[in-house]
Amino acid sequence: MALNPLSARDKQKGLLRTDIVQTLDTAQQANVRTAIGAPPATRSISTAANSGLSGGGNMTANRSLSLAGMAAAIRDLTGAGTGFIVKLVGDNAVLRSFGVGNGLTGENLGGQAGNPTISLGTPSPITRTSTSSTTANSHSHELPQAAFRDMLANHIGVNQIGSLMFATYTGPDRLYGETVSGSTLRPSSDNGIQPGSDIAGQWRCLGYGRNGSSTLWLKISN
Repeated sequence: MALNPLSARDKQKGLLRTDIVQTLDTAQQANVRTAIGAPPATRSISTAANSGLSGGGNMTANRSLSLAGMAAAIRDLTGAGTGFIVKLVGDNAVLRSFGVGNGLTGENLGGQAGNPTISLGTPSPITRTSTSSTTANSHSHELPQAAFRDMLANHIGVNQIGSLMFATYTGPDRLYGETVSGSTLRPSSDNGIQPGSDIAGQWRCLGYGRNGSSTLWLKISN
């Protein structure tokens, strides 16, 4: 069929012919892509499994990439606060932080300024009436009387730290609570001194240590 030529007026308007259609075959399409620097239609964008991304496809159309799985779950935590990210079942995530119970103290429990620190609270002094208990930031222990008596009777031997000795002292006078070297002591009774070698360690006076007199001593170090 003959084509109607454009009129001079249409040419002045810059109109193009719409009744001429040319279809390019595959080879011609490839040549055009090469000429204009476009990637071939066989080129594609792919996303690997468990990569945190989804989407892609070949280059015949615009393609989009999106966060997926745990990457998307972490993105969704934006603005949720601070803490440690914990993975849940099914690619879900939540924020967690440490807490402390009675008897403990903690710093930086959400991890914002570094590693968290959890410390044992300062214990209360043990007394004869102490009980095993905790408070908000401290704790105490019971002193079992039977166990304490057993320790004194059966587990503190002669000349060991914690042992007692009635001994005669030779040296400058020592008051109650003062310490002396064992070399100045000799085991004794109210009417005699045991001969023998020096006694080792440091001893605390539990009476009044006069030169040549006898009193009670407590061993405090070897």
